[in-house]
Amino acid sequence: MKIYLDTCCYSRPFDDQTLERIRLETISIGYILNRIDIGLFELYSSDILEFELNLNPDDLKRELSLELLNQTSNKVLLNNEIINYAKEIEHFGFKTFDALHIATSVLNEINVIITTDDKLISLAQKNKKYIKIKVVNPIEFIKEYL
Repeated sequence: MKIYLDTCCYSRPFDDQTLERIRLETISIGYILNRIDIGLFELYSSDILEFELNLNPDDLKRELSLELLNQTSNKVLLNNEIINYAKEIEHFGFKTFDALHIATSVLNEINVIITTDDKLISLAQKNKKYIKIKVVNPIEFIKEYL
């Protein structure tokens, strides 16, 4: 199974872990990354992810997130097809970066996008017949696929 972690997932381990939800999502992301390491899933990334992570104003969080991202061997490069599809997706209310992540995933036949962004999950669920990809929280991903 091909999976795509969005920007939130790369940043979550470096967020304040005092909130239970953040801590559980961080543990879930770590578990998913472990399953990737043993070959259970294929992790995909993109230059969109790299660009977005580079926008983080916190030097340490940015550096650690990018280090985590650079462990991915399947990197998708932005192209016109992705840009055009993302523009279509934006009409459903998706933010530009979210639309680019979805377009990247759909056009590269990735099975699921994992995110901690509740609004993205809700919007993707609402428009699932149009975007043709499952978007889930890391905790839900573990419940459903592991």
